[in-house]
Amino acid sequence: MPVFLQTDEDGERMVASEAYRPLVAVLQGLPSHVEHLVEETQAAGPRPRRTSPPLPRPSRKG
Repeated sequence: MPVFLQTDEDGERMVASEAYRPLVAVLQGLPSHVEHLVEETQAAGPRPRRTSPPLPRPSRKG
């Protein structure tokens, strides 16, 4: 999850602030809940890349 900081902001202090506590708690809890998904994704290897251009969308007439 991207968090944009001003040049004068400190990321360490920001994540320790009360305002970001719920977000930090969720992000810290994610690995324990999705560990098996990460393992399955890594075991599956890289996703195949599209080798041909996408098909054109049908035109809307109406």
